[in-house]
Amino acid sequence: MQKLEDLKIDEITVDEDYYWSISSPEWTDVSEKDPKPDLGSLVDDWRELEKLRDPDQVVPFLDFDRFSAILKAVSASLYIHEDSQENH
Repeated sequence: MQKLEDLKIDEITVDEDYYWSISSPEWTDVSEKDPKPDLGSLVDDWRELEKLRDPDQVVPFLDFDRFSAILKAVSASLYIHEDSQENH
């Protein structure tokens, strides 16, 4: 978080919605020569994660994958931002 403050980043924009995901436990099976990716949606992931604001909502394990996808998208967005700052 300190790095975001240092870079004066108050908001993170993610331009992409769809992404490829390799489901558990296949994503750790590196012997698999041709893993089958699933299509994910950051918009759908965010909508589902927003439901967790309700304290009575049960957290399914799939929400950890959704949260992971959101974090990866944020990381990619920040990487692009940092890369563009270094090239100017």
